[in-house]
Amino acid sequence: MSMRLRLASNAVLALASQRSAKMSLSTTRGSSNNSSSSSIGMKCVERKVTCSDGVTLSSQCWPAASPSSSGSTSKTRKILCLHGWLDNSASFHLLAPALSKRLNSSYQSSSSSSKPTEIVALDLPGHGLSSHKSKDGPPQILAEYCYYVSEFLDGLGWSNGGDKTSDEADGDDKIILLSHSMGAGISTTMAAAFPNLVDSIILLEGAGPLARRSEDTAKHIRNAVERRKRGNIAIYGEHGEGGVGDSVADIGAGAAAPSGTGSGGGKARKGVRVYPNLDAAVDVRVNTARLTPGNQYLSREAARAMVERATVSYVTTPAAQAALSAARAAGENVQGFTDESVVFRHDPRLQWPSLQYFTREQVDAIYADVKCPVCLISAQDGWPFGERERKSVQELLRPAYFTTLPGSHHFHADPDSFGAVFDEVVAFIER
Repeated sequence: MSMRLRLASNAVLALASQRSAKMSLSTTRGSSNNSSSSSIGMKCVERKVTCSDGVTLSSQCWPAASPSSSGSTSKTRKILCLHGWLDNSASFHLLAPALSKRLNSSYQSSSSSSKPTEIVALDLPGHGLSSHKSKDGPPQILAEYCYYVSEFLDGLGWSNGGDKTSDEADGDDKIILLSHSMGAGISTTMAAAFPNLVDSIILLEGAGPLARRSEDTAKHIRNAVERRKRGNIAIYGEHGEGGVGDSVADIGAGAAAPSGTGSGGGKARKGVRVYPNLDAAVDVRVNTARLTPGNQYLSREAARAMVERATVSYVTTPAAQAALSAARAAGENVQGFTDESVVFRHDPRLQWPSLQYFTREQVDAIYADVKCPVCLISAQDGWPFGERERKSVQELLRPAYFTTLPGSHHFHADPDSFGAVFDEVVAFIER
C-alpha cells in the first residue's frame, strides 16, 4: 500500500519497458521528429539527439495522447527521466509506461484541467545506447551532465521556457524532472541553474550531487589524474593511437575468451569482460547491488531490463571481429566465444574517480537555489544518507513532499515495489 505524502517541514527526513522499440526516430540538434497515436497505451519509441560536440544521446519516448473528444487545447505536460550511475533509461521500464498510460488516460477521459503527457527517458553519455564522450574529455563530472541535458532539451524542442525569465515562464513552458540516484543530483543542479526550465523535480533515492570534503580536493585530483593515465593506456594504447573504447562499436576489442561456463565471464586483456550469455551478465548486475552500502538488493526483472540495454553481442562488434581474426591468426583459442557472448557497452571510464567533486558548501548553495516544488521519495533499504546530508536537505532544499517506501535503491524498477512509487509520483504530479 502506498504511503501518503507528508509535508516535510514538520517531519524528519529519511532520505515492462520493451528492449527494442518498434520505431527509431533520429533527431539532430535543434530539430525533432515525433510520432503520433490515438491510443491511450502509447508504445515506446526510440529518439536520438546529436549534440554540438558530436555526442549522440539516445532515449526512450512515450508520446502524448492525441487531443480528447472535448476539443481541449491543453499544452503537453513534459516529463524527462534521468537515471543513476551505470544504469540507463530502462531503469524506468515500469514507471514511465505506467505514468504515460495513467496521465494520458486521465486527459482523454476528462474535461478538467488534465494535460496530455509526453515522457522521455534519457540515456546519459556513456550509458545505455548513447555514445561515449571523446577520449580527450573527462567522462565523470556531474555538472557537465547538465550541459548534455540542456542540449537534449534543445533537440526535443522542450527548452521554449529557456528564453524567458523565471517570472515570465509559466507551467506550460516548463518540464518535470523525474530522476533516480545520480540523476537526482543532476535534476537538483538543473533546477538551481535553470529555474526558468524546471516546473518541479521528483527525486527517487537521491537528492543532490555527491559532496566531498574541501580538504580532500588535492587528493581527488591526484587520484583522477593517475587513474586516467593508466586507463588511457589500457583503452587507447600507449600513445593514444587506438580507437578502442572511443565508441560503443569498439568496446569489445582486446577481450579474452570466456573462461569456462561460469557466470563471471572472461577477463579481457584491456579491461573488457566478456560474459557467456545475457543471464550471466544479469547475475553480475544482481550481485553488484548486494555489494553497495546499506542493505541493498535488485530483482532479476529490474536487472534484466537494464542489462539488455547495457550490453551488446560481443562477436558482432567490428572491434571483436578484428580481435578474433588476429587471435586466430596467432593460433589462440577463441572457441569460448559464441553468438550469445555479450559485453557491457557503457563507457569504462565512468568507473574512474572524478576530477572534480562538489564540496558540502557548494551542494548546500545548490539546494538553496532550488525554488520549484520538490518531491523526495526514499527506500527503506536504499542508499544510506548521513545526518549532515539529511539536515541540508531538510533546511535548504526543503521538499514540499516526501515519503519513505518499502524496497531497495531501485524500488522504482522492481516489480514488487514500483507500484507504491507510482502512486506517490502520480499524487505529486496531480496535486
